[in-house]
Amino acid sequence: MKKQNMLKTLLFTTLLTLGLTNIEIPNSVTTIGDNAFGGTYLKEVSFPAGSALNFVGNEAFKSCRQLKKVDFYIYV
Repeated sequence: MKKQNMLKTLLFTTLLTLGLTNIEIPNSVTTIGDNAFGGTYLKEVSFPAGSALNFVGNEAFKSCRQLKKVDFYIYV
């Protein structure tokens, strides 16, 4: 299994532990769990073209006081 295919779900503890401020969600991520970004110091989040994301959990961005920018590169 390729490394880029191993990451499918992002959870709260992942982001809080890493202390990230900017993140590009890999194309392989299909699910963002409940409160995944909640309480983190994220400033920017981007989803690249071709993203496999199909579910964002409840309150995924709750209490992200520094979040200024979310980019969705989605082609319709």
